[in-house]
Amino acid sequence: MKPLTRTITGLVFLIIFLTLYFQGSDNTLYSFLEGLSVAIGIIFMTRGLYELYKAKNVK
Repeated sequence: MKPLTRTITGLVFLIIFLTLYFQGSDNTLYSFLEGLSVAIGIIFMTRGLYELYKAKNVK
């Protein structure tokens, strides 16, 4: 997966988290999906941004 694609995917997962969070449901499945989506989103965004930074600084 390319770094920019990974970063955008992470952003999509964070948007999914926000939509689930603002629905305000106390359902256990929603809570699990919120935690999963925020974890995947943060991991993908940090890896993507790091790889973009690394690729930019390698000459």
